[in-house]
Amino acid sequence: MPDYDDSYVSGCHGTVAEQLDEAYYDDRSDADDDMEKGRIKFPKNKLYGRDKELGVLRQLYGAMATNNSDERADYDGAAAREGTRISFAGSSPSNIDSRVVFLSGYSGVGKSALVAEFINQIQQEYNNSAENDGSSPVLHFSGKYTQQSSGAAPFSAVSEVFGNIVSSLVNGQQGSEEEKNYTRSLCTKIWKRIQSSDVIGPDTDGNEVLIEIFPSLRPLLDGSFANNKKIQRMESMSNVEDGEKKGEPTMNAVKESTSELLTLIASSLQRPLILFLDDLQWADGPSMELLLFLLTNDTQLKNLMFICAYRSNEVGVDHPFANIITKVTESRGQLVAKVDLFSLSQEAISLFIADSIGMEEVDSVAELVEVIYPKTMGNIFCVMQALEELVRKNALYYDIMCFEWRWTVDKVELANQVSADVVETIKDKIKGLSTDIQREASREYVVEEDRDKMLRHMADVLQRLGKGSKMEWCLYTAVDLLNSLPPDKVDVADLIKLNLRVSKIARSRGSPEKENMLLRESLERLQPFKWNNYDQSLEVYNAVIASECNLGNGDSMSTAIDEVLDHAKSLQDKFSAYFAMVQHLRISKDYRTAAHEGVKVLNMYSYNIPLQPTKIDLIREKMKLRLAFKSRSYASLLKLPIIEDPIFELFNQVCWDALFSGQPRLLMVVAWTAIRRAIEKGVERHLPHMLVALGTLLGKKGNIKAANEIGNVALTVSENFRDNKADYSSTRFANYAGIIFYLQSFRSGVDILHQCYKDLRFVGRFEPALGSQLNYIYAYFAAGYQMGTIFESKLLVVDEFCKSIDKSGFAASFQIHRQFAMNLRQRSDHPTLLNGNAFKQDTEIANMSDQARKMTLRDASIFRLELAFIFNDSECMAEMLETLSGYPFEDQVISRFYIRACFMGLAAFSLAEKNYHAIGNKCLKYFRRMKKLGSTNAPPAYFFIAALKKPTKKAFTTAIDSCREASMPHLEAMARERYAMFLLTRNELELANSCLTSAYWLYFDWGAHGKSLSLAREYPFLKTAKRAKGTGTGSHVSSRSGTATAKSAVSGSVQNSGGIYKRQGTFNYNSTMSSRELIKKRR
Repeated sequence: MPDYDDSYVSGCHGTVAEQLDEAYYDDRSDADDDMEKGRIKFPKNKLYGRDKELGVLRQLYGAMATNNSDERADYDGAAAREGTRISFAGSSPSNIDSRVVFLSGYSGVGKSALVAEFINQIQQEYNNSAENDGSSPVLHFSGKYTQQSSGAAPFSAVSEVFGNIVSSLVNGQQGSEEEKNYTRSLCTKIWKRIQSSDVIGPDTDGNEVLIEIFPSLRPLLDGSFANNKKIQRMESMSNVEDGEKKGEPTMNAVKESTSELLTLIASSLQRPLILFLDDLQWADGPSMELLLFLLTNDTQLKNLMFICAYRSNEVGVDHPFANIITKVTESRGQLVAKVDLFSLSQEAISLFIADSIGMEEVDSVAELVEVIYPKTMGNIFCVMQALEELVRKNALYYDIMCFEWRWTVDKVELANQVSADVVETIKDKIKGLSTDIQREASREYVVEEDRDKMLRHMADVLQRLGKGSKMEWCLYTAVDLLNSLPPDKVDVADLIKLNLRVSKIARSRGSPEKENMLLRESLERLQPFKWNNYDQSLEVYNAVIASECNLGNGDSMSTAIDEVLDHAKSLQDKFSAYFAMVQHLRISKDYRTAAHEGVKVLNMYSYNIPLQPTKIDLIREKMKLRLAFKSRSYASLLKLPIIEDPIFELFNQVCWDALFSGQPRLLMVVAWTAIRRAIEKGVERHLPHMLVALGTLLGKKGNIKAANEIGNVALTVSENFRDNKADYSSTRFANYAGIIFYLQSFRSGVDILHQCYKDLRFVGRFEPALGSQLNYIYAYFAAGYQMGTIFESKLLVVDEFCKSIDKSGFAASFQIHRQFAMNLRQRSDHPTLLNGNAFKQDTEIANMSDQARKMTLRDASIFRLELAFIFNDSECMAEMLETLSGYPFEDQVISRFYIRACFMGLAAFSLAEKNYHAIGNKCLKYFRRMKKLGSTNAPPAYFFIAALKKPTKKAFTTAIDSCREASMPHLEAMARERYAMFLLTRNELELANSCLTSAYWLYFDWGAHGKSLSLAREYPFLKTAKRAKGTGTGSHVSSRSGTATAKSAVSGSVQNSGGIYKRQGTFNYNSTMSSRELIKKRR
């Protein structure tokens, strides 16, 4: 900025000035309002974009209110004109046919809001007409099914409706004092009708059935019952439960009794009764049957308006509720309306957003709407979630200086602050409701001595409903109910089976804690009878062992292992216990011991695998493998049959333990033995992952061709086991990390690795999941993908996840990556030090164990070396080269080794000391060999290192072209900068300036804003440099041309770079808006 304004403070939003009068800035004087500032206040009691649908509901209700049953509602929207009034004059309610509305739409589209506004409007019209015609209030009641509770409490939404009716009528809790008096008198009227009913009157079976099925109706139904009557009712209900086992009689009683009760209530009202049932796609079977009966019983039910809402995307043609819609429509004809809610228009969403943040002009929120509408597609519930998400991420904020909502334009334009999975987030919140609360709410209506019976009955219903993946939650609730009962109230063997069944579902759904809890419950139930039922006891103990091992509970696992080894009858029955012992050693990172113990178990199966194979052992096993293959290649494994063979899992684990512990000969002998077993018996699901271990080893030893062959076979074989997310994703992740990236580009596998992370995390395989994400980050950096605050926030999320599951080693790696990205993005006086908000190297490493410290120091040194090269810190480059030279020149993580070898080579030839050139030549040799093998990643690194070793124009232009062709903008930026430095030594100033300009923008596009600032400080002409129009990102100078396509903005800028320059402006993210717009359009 040329001049500083006293009223401007960098980094602050708003204006700093003397505040003379608070009311001048904010006319809201109440102190409580301060608590609400900064929170979005969504409009209440206002409906957006639903005039047509609202008109349909009003027409139906109006026809009932005027008793004009012959009048057909106009559903084309013409009758839904604004201002249409409903007349509350009519004849006897007993003559008014009931109406049915089927209201459909996606979750969050506004079904409930539409009904609420409809009721609000007719209630207001009633209030305006009540003084003239003496009409009764408009009574409306609702019930909602949920995915968790519908099976656990059959008829749950109907029960909720009845509960609301009783609460309103008996307690008189609706409306004004005048309305309260009316509802109390209405309650008396209804109760008298019930007393005279032959179906649900006192001492009738219908009365008893209603009270048992819907306990909340008791105050309305049993006003005159004495204690002896109560005992008779309980005895009667035992017969009802017996009847339910036969099916039809009890359900008929429920239907007739419910219909009679609704008829008596509705006929007592002067205005139609409105019943709203929501989320009927989750209704249980009995509710569906009852609803079909009520909606088609037009001869009895009068003066009722049913509004039945459901999610259209979850009710297909074969859904039970679809059958109800068809039958009711055929039965009731024009008395049935179908209202489909679709997403709101962009205009309606614009108005809603403007109202939400207090903007008077709709056009003022156009930028927000352009970001939010495509993500939410007009779903108003998701729009609210998106707005709240923007507030949480500070992209939308309340400016306390101006008392209004504002947003950061560039963040909104990028549209990266709004998640693409808003709907899934909301669904997860709904599914997270506590079943304990629901259970307790049901229990409070049941007397103490009958609770166990009720819970068993509910559990039986849930188990019958728990068929198919969408109804698995029924089994969760059922097993929880049964586990809460004492042992003498349940069949222990059946309960153990149910616990085992649900625990497997929990494991497959990525909930190892729930699995462990259910298995421990099984084990506790088993104790009095353990080993009496040998098969069940062995199944329980083996499941407990695996679960405890997965969670790292060593003591509990050891106890269960000892139990199995003491009582199991065969080696096969003891296998799971032995395997868990080996796996526990691996979890504790004692890979060498784990590999040896695993070999000992394998040798129990008549194998003779040496713990420390010699060269002769290796030759012998290789000959055996050749004989087994019979001159065929590894591709012959693709033709083998699929089998189940648990021992392959142990083969697989021993191979990986041998790889991690540096025992290559042992790995090859074990792997070859397993392959021979596969050729003899068939392919098992763990074989592909084991093949990857072998291929990874071969790749580390330099046999890239053989490694690539094995890797491709492993990928193809793994497709047979795609349904097993854990094994399939583990194989893919390990294959890309250790084999595929040798020849294929890093960009080809970035998305795959991230998907593997999500899949493995979902199924509870946290360690391989984090390994996959770690490789994703390395590949991301190696490919030169754009960094920034969004990328850093993703790293932070994974870091916090690591801490939550006590994986501090992984957490340190992600912290290093985040600090590296922050050092590149932010302005810093010491950019080569990993000492910031994300990671403080000296403090963090000092608190680690020896092995963890060694690995973390290696990772930190790799990224410090890259920073040192980028920021031209020779001292740091030399220090990091010394550190990294102490580590073996190999790595099973290809992308990490690529970064390491690339920058070791670049740094070695950047330093004046020739003693580092040996390191550079070693790296150059590695990339030369990989280039000859066909690696797409190797040429940029090879040519760049070669250009620094022997700098010439041709060498640099070749390197720049190679980086651009490989889509590695970070290396291209560095190559252009080094080329410019080389040109300066030859006094080719114009071309040097163009190269620096290109490097400046390439760094900026990469996300290395701190480096761009550093260049601008060193070469001030860059502060006003512009991109060359019509060229791609960073293509400001043709690398093969001897002339620049863009001239320096400052004459003699390079010559004067050492002088003192007055700062002309502040480099910030918003300063290049127009340039970034050009890039976006080109892309």
